[in-house]
Amino acid sequence: MLKTKIDALSMIFALFFATGVLAFSADEKGVSGRTKDRAMSGSRVASDSTMEGQRVLRALIIGINRFQDGKIRELNYCRSDAEGLTALISDRNYIPFDSVAATTLLDHEATKERVRAALEDLGRRSSPQDTVIVYFSSHGIQQNQGEAFWVLHDSRVDMEAYNRRQLRVDPETALEQSEITKLLNGIRARRLLVLVDSCFSAATVISYPRGKNFKAPKVRNPFDNFKGEGRVVITASEGTQRAAELPSLGHGAFTYFLLKGLKGKADSNLDNVVELWEIWQYLDKKVTDAVHKEGGEQRPTISSVHLTHGFPLTTYPLGDVQKPASLPGKPDHTTAVPPDAEWITINKDVGMPLRVSPTEITNRQFLDFVMANPKWRKDRIPEYYHDGDYLRHWPGPKTYPKGLEDHPVTYVSWFAAKAFAEWAGARLPSESEWTTAASGGKGTVSQTGVSLTRLYPWGNKWNPALCNHRSGTDTGTASVHAFERGGSLWPGGTIYNLSGNAWEWCNDWVFEYLTPAGTKQIVMAPVGANKKPALNRLIKGGSFLADRLGCMIGSRVWADPRLCAEDGGFRVVRD
Repeated sequence: MLKTKIDALSMIFALFFATGVLAFSADEKGVSGRTKDRAMSGSRVASDSTMEGQRVLRALIIGINRFQDGKIRELNYCRSDAEGLTALISDRNYIPFDSVAATTLLDHEATKERVRAALEDLGRRSSPQDTVIVYFSSHGIQQNQGEAFWVLHDSRVDMEAYNRRQLRVDPETALEQSEITKLLNGIRARRLLVLVDSCFSAATVISYPRGKNFKAPKVRNPFDNFKGEGRVVITASEGTQRAAELPSLGHGAFTYFLLKGLKGKADSNLDNVVELWEIWQYLDKKVTDAVHKEGGEQRPTISSVHLTHGFPLTTYPLGDVQKPASLPGKPDHTTAVPPDAEWITINKDVGMPLRVSPTEITNRQFLDFVMANPKWRKDRIPEYYHDGDYLRHWPGPKTYPKGLEDHPVTYVSWFAAKAFAEWAGARLPSESEWTTAASGGKGTVSQTGVSLTRLYPWGNKWNPALCNHRSGTDTGTASVHAFERGGSLWPGGTIYNLSGNAWEWCNDWVFEYLTPAGTKQIVMAPVGANKKPALNRLIKGGSFLADRLGCMIGSRVWADPRLCAEDGGFRVVRD
């Protein structure tokens, strides 16, 4: 059974950071088992003794299930969410700073006075070199002209408004957003991570007697002014959606997957470091799917991003996520890729010939790869390399669909395509190489787009008879040798189906973000332009489900590298 506690603006994930990346190392655990009385008497506070030059993590973690005012609805998992995060940052296996100084305020400890004092304390104690985490899990409310408040243990309902059937808390007893922002801006650390797991839908906060109807104020984003250089805002849900509490998990859905992701499940490139963008992609899929299975709807969103460097959040023990064994390098069968004589040679640059597979990789060819590499069977592939639909159309782990042996293999992730290519002594093409092959050498690629003198492999005029595209009688993929007249002609022969049939993975990475001014920016580059694999991977060429625009050479689509799509395949190249 699905329960909800919060609405669209329930999770704010703001990051402030220096241009460099975080370095993780430690000799001491930090928080665990250590207490010291401070101004917030009764709270759990870790030791704050640090030496100059140390990497210090400071944290304030707040979780409130229970409230003094009985008219404020109790929550189920805010406390356990806060305790889970406290345990995570206390473990040097995950966040191994030189020292950790953390304060945790739960239920009756989290009064307005203590929360304010704790934030002020962070401002006094933090230095620019520190990393600071502030986590708040409770109710949130918007009222009047859109002012937003954190609802604390000692917050009270505004009885005068309550009697008029209006949804309000007494502003003197809650922490108003402008004050929260001021306190956060007073923290000097260049790396500040703020997580707010709360709602701003007043109807989810105050319990009214049955039979009464109340008007809720219009909701706006209370963190609109909490954006800027080096800050990222992620919400747990869209629009008017509520963020779910899942009793089966014992956590709010967002925080449950946040914790799992930080412990290594989000590490898509398996480098034992979880970065911000990996967390975002993991949450986007996992939260949405989990809530949907419970009959609800919730999708996290990114509302502001401005990053020029990677931002590692955690590391994790090697035993937590099992990296697959390395793959054998040589194919056992000549059917894995075309014989040398069948490759089409193109000139990608002056004096730089490139051999391109004339067809997309087929089901038969991919079966050879799977048989030689059992770890890539559909019943054995690690979950980190796919989205759950890997080779979905194959009736068995060693069997492709009858009659489709020469059709393009689909339902393959970028990871699987890359593994096949490396095993076969080849690689995936860059967008520039793919465009050269498709345009007959008459196209160029730049950061701002694709410049072409040919719109399709056969010319500039759309001809639906020359490719397998979306129509009223879609029948799925076609043979990789079909639509020869629509191929790209080279002196050595025809390169088939560069428009339509199946989308083709490229090696280029893509990420998309909003500047602080709200302008969308898209960054694309070959892998060589960045030392780390990135978020999304480029897909080119259209498919049997794509329209005319999707089948254009210049069309650009990108996706999570784990995506296994019904109409997604690949081809390979060799230098």
